[in-house]
Amino acid sequence: MSYKYKTINNTHFIEAIKCVSTKIQASKDYIENEAQTKQVLINPFLYAMGYDPTDHFVVQVEATADIPDHNGMKVDYILYPKEDREPTILIEVKYHKNREKLENYFKQLKLYFQNIRSQEKRVEFGILTNGIEYRFYTDLDKDNLLDKEPFMVINLEKLTPKDFEYLEKFSKNSINIEEAKSFALEKKYTDKLVAYFKKEIENTSEDFSKFLKTKIGFNKKKSNKIFKNIIIKNIFRTFTENNSILINNIENKNKTKNLKKFEKLSFDMKTIYQDLESFIFTLKPNKIDKVETKLYTGFKVYNRCFADFIFMPKENKIHITVSVSLNQITLKEGFTRDIGNIGNHGNGNIQIFCTLDSKIQEIKNLIKISYDNKFQKYKKELS
Repeated sequence: MSYKYKTINNTHFIEAIKCVSTKIQASKDYIENEAQTKQVLINPFLYAMGYDPTDHFVVQVEATADIPDHNGMKVDYILYPKEDREPTILIEVKYHKNREKLENYFKQLKLYFQNIRSQEKRVEFGILTNGIEYRFYTDLDKDNLLDKEPFMVINLEKLTPKDFEYLEKFSKNSINIEEAKSFALEKKYTDKLVAYFKKEIENTSEDFSKFLKTKIGFNKKKSNKIFKNIIIKNIFRTFTENNSILINNIENKNKTKNLKKFEKLSFDMKTIYQDLESFIFTLKPNKIDKVETKLYTGFKVYNRCFADFIFMPKENKIHITVSVSLNQITLKEGFTRDIGNIGNHGNGNIQIFCTLDSKIQEIKNLIKISYDNKFQKYKKELS
């Protein structure tokens, strides 16, 4: 099994989750307690995931999670996705403005999980949530005991293209217990492996460097800096390309300026960008890297940038640069312009002005042309 990014064909599911994300933005500041969190944020999410909170055969609310003959402990939700009526997912809800961090309530969820498992019931997953962030747990390290660290954390305000695929694995229509557990195991340790490699890229340890030198027969003296560059530029690039694991370009350590500008865009403009990003990750072959720099957010295919985004919060718009030849496009005043001969405005020759009034499909078409141009150039260089 692999959890590499795949295009989700279930458009209805994606749109339903996006609607929940939109609702969070509009409602979170007006929610005053845990009860309202359930009503305004959790129940719509459950509906989007295919679980009807009003159907007691599917969702049990304020369910007993105590040992037999004791009814004091209650978990907020138990989900029963299959007809066998086995409890599969526990959900414990907290108010997002609580002083305590969400993860500090883990012990409570862990106890509920243990109590239900002690009754030989097949509960498999626990979710700790404030309606915005969802922390997914299971018992990978030791049977019947929830792992302290979640195998997945999803923030519905900051959804990535892969998050839709991950969430769908736990929807009522798609969940398969065995596959979901395998996914949890693979994701947990893949994330740990990626974190380890990121750390080594930033600050290569002597032990790791020595191990690699031994394996490849590198015996040049006084060449530690050269060898570190080999690690960064080749070994880890090969790792990320072969596994489609999107590691940001760590060589540029100051990556916050452009992202800070993104946060200042209006919600509608952020939504447009997220739609464009989701579209980009549906392109094939699946060799796309997302790169953050101080100046732009870029997307590369085989290390060739085919689109970059510069966020302009003061004007509430996005400047997008693509590589499209002039015979492939009809320039439109106020929408596109040729910047090939007027200085450095990005990695391409055509600049797109993306506003709330822009026709998004036209932008997607230009991004696709740019992607195709870069991909065809790569294939030509190989031949």
